[in-house]
Amino acid sequence: ISRWVKPREALELNLNEFSAKAIKSYLERFQQKDYLAGWKRCKADFENYQKKVTVLLNEAREKTAEDFALEIIPVLNNFDLALKHVPQSAAEEAWVEGIFYIQKQLAEILSKKGIHEIKALGEKFDPAFHECLEEIKTEDKANTGKVIKVMEKGYCQGDKVIKAAKVKIAR
Repeated sequence: ISRWVKPREALELNLNEFSAKAIKSYLERFQQKDYLAGWKRCKADFENYQKKVTVLLNEAREKTAEDFALEIIPVLNNFDLALKHVPQSAAEEAWVEGIFYIQKQLAEILSKKGIHEIKALGEKFDPAFHECLEEIKTEDKANTGKVIKVMEKGYCQGDKVIKAAKVKIAR
């Protein structure tokens, strides 16, 4: 009686040498294809993992830079306030120049982290970038809706606003 059997089961039967070799060869090729398919899946999974890790690392770097900036920005704002109150007679003194230099260094550190100041003065008010503290009535209709005074600078990291500029606008 003849019946169909799976190749692995056929090896257990009493076969001639030629048939046994053919079945063993088939099983080896089948196993190799299975190994190759598994290896390809593993390779694809690893490549996807590498891409995901790269994305996560970039997000972590950006978040770290943002957190750092949010700690440094108040210091820069305090430098701005302090330098506005330096008497004109002391503007050329070495200590004042030192303060300017420190302020510049801090701004450069932020710049290296991809963080830049939002241009506000004279720009049309944009609630995505500016926070209006006050509207000031003006006779000049050309300035209506524009930023006429920056109270506190704002900053972006790439296209993302991390701190809106606090401004006064003309109405």
